[in-house]
Amino acid sequence: MIRLHPIIRSLCGTILIIIAYWNIWVFTRNVANLPLRDSDDLVVQEDRYREMRNVLLGMGYDNGPIRFITNRDLRSEHPILEDDRRWYQAQYVMVPWILVRNENAVGGPAMLSTAPPFIIGDFWDGKPVDLPQDLIKLYESGTKLVLFRKKSLP
Repeated sequence: MIRLHPIIRSLCGTILIIIAYWNIWVFTRNVANLPLRDSDDLVVQEDRYREMRNVLLGMGYDNGPIRFITNRDLRSEHPILEDDRRWYQAQYVMVPWILVRNENAVGGPAMLSTAPPFIIGDFWDGKPVDLPQDLIKLYESGTKLVLFRKKSLP
C-alpha cells in the first residue's frame, strides 16, 4: 500500500516554494524596471528645497507666507508656463509654508495682513542680472535657488 499523504505534502511544499521564488523574481524584475528617482520632477524639487527648508526651520520660521519670484518677476515680465510649473511644485514641496506670487497663493488670492518676510528666488533659467537692493541673501543652493529676507521688515 502506498501512502499518499506524505507525497501530497511534499508536492504541496514544493509548489509553495516555487510560487514564492516566482513572486520574488517578478517583484525584482518590476522594481528594476521602475524609473530612476532622479527622473521624477517632484523628487528633484524636494532635493532642491531640502536645505532651504532646514534654513527656515533653523531660523524659527516654521510656517507662514513666503514670496516666490523668478527672473521674469524681477524684470516685470509675464511668467511663462515653466515659471508657473515650478511655483506649483515648490508649493507642494514647501508645505506648510504658503508661497505667494503676485499677491496670489497657488489656490487663489492670498489674504495677507503684512508682506512675507522671506523671498524664494527660483532662478532655474539663469542667474538674475539685477536684484533689488532691499534684499539680503540668506542662503544660496547649488541648484539656482536663493532665499532672501527684506532689509527692512514691515
